[in-house]
Amino acid sequence: MYNKIFLTLILFSQLMTHLNAENNQDLLTLNKNTIVKSKFYIVLKSLMILGKTVEHDDIVLNGANGYAFGIDFGYKIGNGFAVEYDFSYSSNKVTETISSVIEEAKAKYYTSSLDLIYTYALTEGFALFGKFDLMKNSGA
Repeated sequence: MYNKIFLTLILFSQLMTHLNAENNQDLLTLNKNTIVKSKFYIVLKSLMILGKTVEHDDIVLNGANGYAFGIDFGYKIGNGFAVEYDFSYSSNKVTETISSVIEEAKAKYYTSSLDLIYTYALTEGFALFGKFDLMKNSGA
């Protein structure tokens, strides 16, 4: 139960970081009368992997909690739409038990994707957004 609460808090903070970065992007003040708003944005993110145990016959795989980081590069194309490339890297420890023989390994994962994003502004400082993966690549 505590893992779900913690995951919800992490996801909510990630959402708020993304929205804050998207709504308050690099405003460059050229002089007192001119403000230029960039269509490009960058979001740094931190993630958490929740561990899981999988059992099949006499084989048990136990993945520990892990942590990750990532970066998103985006470009606003207008009317609430944006195109974004995101990359994430994570690692955790996995324990394999086969008939009382225990082996440990460090697992490393990466994902990258090209996303189409739609942002719906609820207020000036708060918005909902959704991501649709156009192309996803992952590996271990």
